[in-house]
Amino acid sequence: MADLTTPSPNVPSVLPRQLNTFHQAALSFYWFGNGVHWAAILVFLLPHQATLIGGDERKGTTAGLILLFTALISMVVAPFFGAFSDRLRTPFGRRRPWLIVGSLVNALGLVALAFIAAVPENFGLFIAAFMWISFWNNVATAPYSALIPDVVPPNQRGSASGWFGIMSVLGNAV
Repeated sequence: MADLTTPSPNVPSVLPRQLNTFHQAALSFYWFGNGVHWAAILVFLLPHQATLIGGDERKGTTAGLILLFTALISMVVAPFFGAFSDRLRTPFGRRRPWLIVGSLVNALGLVALAFIAAVPENFGLFIAAFMWISFWNNVATAPYSALIPDVVPPNQRGSASGWFGIMSVLGNAV
């Protein structure tokens, strides 16, 4: 049985400071952007592009193949970078390098996706861009997911998680 009096190596030895409502909402604002990011891609862009690439009769198969490859990326990348960021020590912190790099390189993928012509000849390129976006988005979001337990005191994690949920839903709605 684990010794509950000895702190885990992944848990800071100093308790985080209390956060006011604004800081809790700000901490979860990233999830608002992530919700907008994926809702725009999955609800609007992907169905439209899948129709242009595969035609009306193959749009479901086209979208399904794209989502298959991106789901496989997410299943591997998110757990790996989440665990990796738990153990990483840099002058910039455990999470910040992955948040910055993942977000910036993800944005480059979004720009590339915007300029790939949706024609059957570019199907492989479109899948590659989609996988790129999924990979780098997961590089950023997996470590970001650990920020609530990292920076929010235990007695505020319920409300901070509530802000996480609100921002995610609002992002998807926008």
